[in-house]
Amino acid sequence: MKRDQEQYAWVQQMKDSFKDVKELSVKETLEFREKWRRRFTDDSMKTDGIILHNCQYCGGRRNSFDWHAFSFRNVPADMDYVLKIRALSHLEERVAIWVERCGLPGIVVKLGEFVDYLERTPSITEELYAMPIKQTWTLVFTHEGDMGCGPYFVVAEK
Repeated sequence: MKRDQEQYAWVQQMKDSFKDVKELSVKETLEFREKWRRRFTDDSMKTDGIILHNCQYCGGRRNSFDWHAFSFRNVPADMDYVLKIRALSHLEERVAIWVERCGLPGIVVKLGEFVDYLERTPSITEELYAMPIKQTWTLVFTHEGDMGCGPYFVVAEK
């Protein structure tokens, strides 16, 4: 419960960093998470066809994070994510951002504001997921970034 409160406070602080922000309901956030999972995970993350993770909100009991979809496949950390985002996306595009705990609300912001946030935030040490509405790529930060597990920048397969 304390971890949920810490992540909620962090999301609220991050939300206050943006001018043009829409807070998502928990239901909307879960919908983005499911879109992300369908787009970026494979069968190694599923048990009986369902993706499980360790979460008090949804009752998941697997000791796993959604970003393990990348670390388990040995996707390398990518520190050039800002350059790649700028090259692949229009900065007026909207991007959804959420944290690992699926009972917490996410936000939607303009990509340009998110890029500005990334450039002035030297280190993100929380599980943070970002995906444009068009689902063309994802950027994921982890609590293990200092050990080479993230950030992950992954372009969706067509």
